[in-house]
Amino acid sequence: MAYILAIISAAGYGLNNFLLQVGMRSGRTSNKYAHMINLISGTIFLGVIELFNLLFSESIDYNWKGFLFFFAAGLTGPFLGRIFNILSIRKIGGTRTSILRMSETLITIFLSLIMLREKLSFLSTLGAIILISGILLLMSERDLSEPEVNPGMEEGRDGGRRLKSKKRIYRYIFVFLASTFFSFGKIFNRYGLDNISSPVLGALCGTLIALLGNSLWKNGKGVNKPKIKLPFKDIAFIAASGLSNSLGLFLLLVAMNRGGLVSLVTVLKNTSSLFTLLFSVIFLKKIEKINLKVIASVVIVLTGVIIIVLN
Repeated sequence: MAYILAIISAAGYGLNNFLLQVGMRSGRTSNKYAHMINLISGTIFLGVIELFNLLFSESIDYNWKGFLFFFAAGLTGPFLGRIFNILSIRKIGGTRTSILRMSETLITIFLSLIMLREKLSFLSTLGAIILISGILLLMSERDLSEPEVNPGMEEGRDGGRRLKSKKRIYRYIFVFLASTFFSFGKIFNRYGLDNISSPVLGALCGTLIALLGNSLWKNGKGVNKPKIKLPFKDIAFIAASGLSNSLGLFLLLVAMNRGGLVSLVTVLKNTSSLFTLLFSVIFLKKIEKINLKVIASVVIVLTGVIIIVLN
């Protein structure tokens, strides 16, 4: 059941990406505003659930140690992870960032083996490898021709090619830092759940810290607030994406709380790109990318999912 919940969590994350795309299609909502609307709606959603949890559910043993781990998870994953993810998108583009963010899966597996002493069976490992291969094949189908930012010196001067190469390597550091912080966030959430068995509290701490942290970060940078009137339709879609993102995080923690290994839960959660593609095909009629390569990648991903779930 834990791994089924992880797949549903992936659907929530995939829906989040899809709704953000729809909400920002008009071009009238900046990334900064979209990010804040997403976080605010998600925090309110989880806050309401936690309030009902406190009023109507059985008492939960809250302790400071669990709160510290949830705080650390929110600081590393939703806050620092998102910051470096945004920086990576600015440096190398969204497509390359999304592909290289798959390194989060490998980093999480490594940290789970070292810090949580998780042991993967042969079939689980095989399923994870097959699934990751399918996702990478799916992502490789996307257009990689987007322009580079600050490509470096033009060829022709002494050392120009070397400097350009160094700058490219430097730009790719951000995506791996993002993956590392998101991976540590999952480890800290696992520790938090070991002390406070409340997935909704863990998810709430993560989104709340991300909201506060991003607000302080942007105010500290002196971000100018453009005077624009945001269309209600765009706000509605972006706010809905926040609900979907928070639901995905909540279900991810429920999956961990139900005994799912952090490494395998993360592998299944990263099928979210498949769900984003599915929602786009159904609701936006984006069929130009549905070719033999995409079909093959979907079959590979589903094979990996079946092996993990049935193992």
